[in-house]
Amino acid sequence: MRKVSKMRATRRRMAVGRARRLTTKGRSWRFWSCIAAAAIAVAGLVTAGTLVPQSVIAEPKVAAAVFSTAPDAQQTAYAAPDAFVTAMTAIATDHNSILLGRIAGNGTVTTTTDDLTPRTSSGQVLEVPDRINAAIDESIKTLMAEMNRASPGTTSRELYAGLLQARVPKGVPVWIFSSGIDLGAPDDARALAWDVPVADVVKTVNDAKAVPDLQGADVTFVMTAPAGGQEIRSTDTQYIHDLWSALLQNAGTKSVTFIDMPSGKSASDQKVPIVPLPALPSTPVPPQPTSDGGVTCTLGAVYFVYGTNKFTDKTKTRANLQDCVAAMKTATAITVTGTVSYEGGFDAQGKPLQPDFEQPLAQARATRVAIMLANDFGIPSPIITAQGFGGVNNQPYPQDPTSPNNRAVVISATGITTPQESK
Repeated sequence: MRKVSKMRATRRRMAVGRARRLTTKGRSWRFWSCIAAAAIAVAGLVTAGTLVPQSVIAEPKVAAAVFSTAPDAQQTAYAAPDAFVTAMTAIATDHNSILLGRIAGNGTVTTTTDDLTPRTSSGQVLEVPDRINAAIDESIKTLMAEMNRASPGTTSRELYAGLLQARVPKGVPVWIFSSGIDLGAPDDARALAWDVPVADVVKTVNDAKAVPDLQGADVTFVMTAPAGGQEIRSTDTQYIHDLWSALLQNAGTKSVTFIDMPSGKSASDQKVPIVPLPALPSTPVPPQPTSDGGVTCTLGAVYFVYGTNKFTDKTKTRANLQDCVAAMKTATAITVTGTVSYEGGFDAQGKPLQPDFEQPLAQARATRVAIMLANDFGIPSPIITAQGFGGVNNQPYPQDPTSPNNRAVVISATGITTPQESK
């Protein structure tokens, strides 16, 4: 009996031990199953973009800066050129942002940082290609709408003043949307009159220490076409290109590229002053007597296409020279002298980098006038001499470098005989 009881006790202990082991094993399995399920759930939430601490989410970097002047009735509404769409698409695809700057008529700047990452309305990053492309297209439309947003009270346009205030991240590409026709100092188009040398404007801003900080930036200038009452000629467009190339390079940019947009309708009814186009004088060029009995006639820079030796209007130029040439018919020698003031760059001390940069242009203009005298007025070529001077060291009026007289072609005739002398 005792033996049976012992056997039962042993079996009971073995059963209890086995039960305990099974219970412990079951608990352990259930524990790790719960842990695994929780891990899977958390992973799913992380993938969905939730339950991630804000500090863990990387901030998108600013990959470009986009500036635009407030729209007005004298310029075409802003549109996105293909190159801009491509650039913004790349930034969005890389989950980065842009610095968007709006420059008001008085030159003040308002900036925002716009994350272009394609997301759902709830903020989740999109992964389906078609939905990504649709979201990027919508982002670009929103950008253009913001640029074209009406600006009540706009009466001016001051891009340069705005760039002075802008804080652009070092080295990022910069996009500028504007007509480039400023209406405030230091590059007021009405004062420059499409004629003041761009080097003079650069010197003015350097002397005033008013230079934007655009070190190392590749700039793309999207130039909007005129609308409303504003007119512009191809020669004036070239002047704007040259002016902004010089100003932006002076600000430390690595490169400047222009995209000229086609004309269209204005996006605003806000009026700003129209910049008048300089016209050729409607009166003849007057012959001026000299102390040695000679005669001089002066053709100002307005007679030539900016930066070239081509006549703005050859027919009108010929007509305006009639009286002058008539006074030179009996001359024994005629000298045609072209001068073009300095238009190159300056170093940190304000000294010209290329002192004789404009001499070839001055020579070409003088030669063009000499050819007209011979071909159109019958003056013998052997008595005509053409010479050109350029740079800062050969100005007729060095005391006033910006004087229009430093950008002219002067025809000087000597050995003129009067009717009494010829008898």
